[in-house]
Amino acid sequence: MKTNIFLITFLSSFATIHLSTAQVWWPDPITDPDYSTGTIQTPTGVNVTVQIMGQEMSAYEENLLTSALSSAFPYAEVCGSSTFSYNCHGYAWYKRGSNGTENFWIEQAPASAYWNGTNGSNYSFVETDESQAEIALSISTNHSLYKVSGNTYISKWGRGPLMLHNIYECPYSSTSLNYYKKYGIPSTAFISGPNALTCEGTYTLTKLPSYNTAITWSVGGATIISGQGTASVTIRKNTTTPPLSTATVSAYSAGDTKNKAITIGIPAAIDGPTSLTIPSGYNYVATSFSASPFVSGGTYTWSVSPSNNVSYSPSGNQLNVSFFQTGTYVVTCNTTFTSCYSSPGSSSKVITVSQ
Repeated sequence: MKTNIFLITFLSSFATIHLSTAQVWWPDPITDPDYSTGTIQTPTGVNVTVQIMGQEMSAYEENLLTSALSSAFPYAEVCGSSTFSYNCHGYAWYKRGSNGTENFWIEQAPASAYWNGTNGSNYSFVETDESQAEIALSISTNHSLYKVSGNTYISKWGRGPLMLHNIYECPYSSTSLNYYKKYGIPSTAFISGPNALTCEGTYTLTKLPSYNTAITWSVGGATIISGQGTASVTIRKNTTTPPLSTATVSAYSAGDTKNKAITIGIPAAIDGPTSLTIPSGYNYVATSFSASPFVSGGTYTWSVSPSNNVSYSPSGNQLNVSFFQTGTYVVTCNTTFTSCYSSPGSSSKVITVSQ
């Protein structure tokens, strides 16, 4: 699995420190530890084979390794001791990238499940540019680095220490890096929930992968009262928001945003015809109207003006009406709510009845 003597040759000119050809010998003998294998899962449920080390190096070996690398890279900061228990892939993809709590050694081939998924799907991370990167990967030198900020990264140097360093202050190649970010919101995801907010409503980002990605929600004219940071939020209309206002519910994660346009206050419209004809041989024409959308808990009050030669029967957000005479009529629906912060709403429709 690993050689007993490690030779690292540095042939690069670094941004923060210039090193000519130098060699760092990792102390010998550091015998390969016994290990067993296990299986963990990526945040999207893809299996990853890991190595669980059965023993640890001695304190002497640990100190010698850490001192050797610290001397070779004086501008890098030691953040964790040398250890067999985990490597750069186990740290970057599992512990930091996926909020893992244990130490695992993960080779590059099984670690690729984090960015390759399965048959082109189930990605946990997707390739991005350096500015949005969370993890950098050097495939040629088999090294993963977790981005802290700018050009500062933290990475585990093989069986050596965990180091905080400039991307150029590292024994692994800093050229031809691939950059990855969490697969925040897939293109197939969408926000489900009511199209009209009259009081409180729940909005959910559907088709979201099962990993623990924080979702940041926002909406104008309303207040998020629970669920911020999760895939589902409850939103309450503000008292100062006028009826029939428009707003956008937005969900953001890892550089991706989904939006849903909503109306605050109802009824948004009265559905039904604007012109009617009394059939030949009949003395009336009958039709129905509805206040859209229907919201449970609302009181719908209907009226028709003028009311002469008209017969109508309201039922919630529905109105059945018969017109017995030609002319122009106005159908109106007023909506009130006794709970929450909803304001009364009103909508009208002009109807022309002809013979």
